[in-house]
Amino acid sequence: MGAATDAELREALAAGIRAHDEGRLDEAERQLERAIALEPRSVAAHAALGQVRMDRGQHDAALESFQAAVVLQPTARGWNNTGIALMALERREEAARAFQRAAEIDPRYALARFNLARLHAGTDAPLALTHAQAAVQADPSNADAWLLVSDLLRRRQDHANAMRAVNLAIERAPQRPATWTARAALLAEMDRTDEAKAEYADAWTRFPRDLRAALGTSLSLPRVYTSHAPIASRSSATRHSSAGSSTVPRPTSSRRALGAARAGASAWASSAITSTTALSGATSLPG
Repeated sequence: MGAATDAELREALAAGIRAHDEGRLDEAERQLERAIALEPRSVAAHAALGQVRMDRGQHDAALESFQAAVVLQPTARGWNNTGIALMALERREEAARAFQRAAEIDPRYALARFNLARLHAGTDAPLALTHAQAAVQADPSNADAWLLVSDLLRRRQDHANAMRAVNLAIERAPQRPATWTARAALLAEMDRTDEAKAEYADAWTRFPRDLRAALGTSLSLPRVYTSHAPIASRSSATRHSSAGSSTVPRPTSSRRALGAARAGASAWASSAITSTTALSGATSLPG
């Protein structure tokens, strides 16, 4: 590729990515298609075009772009993107193979492990838990993965460790209503009704538009909370919120719950979970 063409490629790629970031999807697609026309072997251009097409709901076209990228360069990220497109097309077995390929290329690639956990949560809970644990070990900031770990432990009636996991989710993403309402629902399932009501009230104060928090103040929701397994495989699968802070006062019961969790979180989160029956010591997830 000549110098002029190389500069044109960089310009088209940058313009496409910038347009995508600004929500100008038509322009983004046009620029990225131009980049591919200039250099059909541009992995970055194919991958970026796939992301644009996913955001446009063009899942078949997105899959073609992601597959073109992994043919050129079979990376963990590329296979994970391919799996996300296959999930959107409800081709679950193929998606599982794509996510597994990503995990084989890079066993520490957290998103592939998380997506495998979500994929298996409804059919093979032990396997899902293994992948969810690997996801939080690789990326402890992933609040969605901590919520999934909590849900899978809850299904085993391992409420103590489910509570530890949901508290770690709150620490990672306190600005997310789902983390607070998940803990409130877990408290309700544990028959800690007063604490659950206080937690829902706290969540409603923090997030006045959250219907689940509002309904939970009277515990009018089902006792067993909805699984976090079927989290949508849209762009949130590739984005995770960073932890923030809040100045809203919390009820005493909620403060005690989080304080108790934090007291043991460092020790509990120092190594990988090897069992769900003996987590009070050193066998636990990194936090």
